[in-house]
Amino acid sequence: MSQSEVSNETRHIVVGCNSYIWSILSRSTWLNFRAFHAISHRELEGFKFYANDSVWIFSYSRVVAENDTMFRCLAAAGVSNVVYVTSASTNVISITNCYEYPRIKQLAHESAIRICDAKVLSIGLFYTDQKSLPGGITASTSAKELALFMGAPSWADDGEVTHLFRAIERPFATGRELFIYKRYGELQRLCGSFPCLMRPIDLVLRIFGMRWYGYLYLSNRLWFTTTL
Repeated sequence: MSQSEVSNETRHIVVGCNSYIWSILSRSTWLNFRAFHAISHRELEGFKFYANDSVWIFSYSRVVAENDTMFRCLAAAGVSNVVYVTSASTNVISITNCYEYPRIKQLAHESAIRICDAKVLSIGLFYTDQKSLPGGITASTSAKELALFMGAPSWADDGEVTHLFRAIERPFATGRELFIYKRYGELQRLCGSFPCLMRPIDLVLRIFGMRWYGYLYLSNRLWFTTTL
């Protein structure tokens, strides 16, 4: 495919039609003013991109090479407007590389910029109802906020990541959960650059429906507190 090949109109394309985020956005009313064509990661090879397409990437693969292949596909087509949607939790790599998800998302974000000169949009914990967010302070992005941004993007300076999240504080279900939350933070600090040592505890917290643990806790601590 020639890198200069263009279509008669700008198409808005989402890569990652099976992602949780797109499954919510595609059913919302906030995107009705703009038509998005959504494809899966597996459809990339046979899909014909044009240079003036606008491509939003929600796709995520645990395999670094698969993410890089996706970016090379877009670069080969000469797509000039690529947006990679990353996670606010990637800030934990300043402390540790032990958590897979933020580590892979950070690598993909860097590859997206290097390979296809993508813009990077960082979002927090995605939600439709604030009541679904965990207790404590969380970097959060609502479905409405993301949909409206996709309709009228406003980007940071060249080379900078655009942040689309805000701190939302939710009450804990019980005083006991608040106590556990505080003790968890103390233990995580003691673990230093090896917070994954607490994974057995994380599993227990997950079983009991406490969703603020692990890299989410560390990420929020780094974003919103000065105590490391």
